[in-house]
Amino acid sequence: QIVVIIVYLLLFDNFISSIRIDFLDNLLNFFFVKLFFTLFCILVLINGTNFIDGVNTLVVGYFILVFSNLLYLSNVAGLNLNILFVSTCLASLSVIYIFNFFGKVFLGDGGSYLISFVAGIILIKFSNDNFLVSPYYIMALLWYPAYENLFSIVRKKILKKAPSTPDNEHLHQLIFLYFNTSFDIDKNLSNLLSGITICLYNLLFFFIIF
Repeated sequence: QIVVIIVYLLLFDNFISSIRIDFLDNLLNFFFVKLFFTLFCILVLINGTNFIDGVNTLVVGYFILVFSNLLYLSNVAGLNLNILFVSTCLASLSVIYIFNFFGKVFLGDGGSYLISFVAGIILIKFSNDNFLVSPYYIMALLWYPAYENLFSIVRKKILKKAPSTPDNEHLHQLIFLYFNTSFDIDKNLSNLLSGITICLYNLLFFFIIF
């Protein structure tokens, strides 16, 4: 992951350039600080996305919301965005969502990594190209995968578990367990409802931050 991300960053020069805190922005003027920070953020995103890929429609639905939010904002505010590329990503995810909804297609690790990596680099460029867009808006769009990554690390640290130890306390797992034990429905429906519930919550959250 580190090698692929660094090669991309060096080839396309798409680094996080500002987080609107003067002291930290001054540090980002140093190449290796900028490289490490951007690398770290993308790693958090792609691994956090892999953590949430445990129930159908969750990852695909989440990034459909992210891309839809970008397209709507750029249209309303007249911001710089590669409309064609983002629209193509959104259309592709919509097709995958339908098949994932019926359990016919699954992302796997590779799919989760790819979707989140593409989303990450799009959002970095979107933030860099539009000064009016706050970096905190970008962070808010990606809060969920980052949250899962952070709290997984915290839980393992508190419980003194190895980093590679499986974590069964992710939000989608807790919601799945709730649906599966509280209602007389099968696991497939509990799986689907868990993903839809979290996406609906994020839809409300994105509406608020917009």
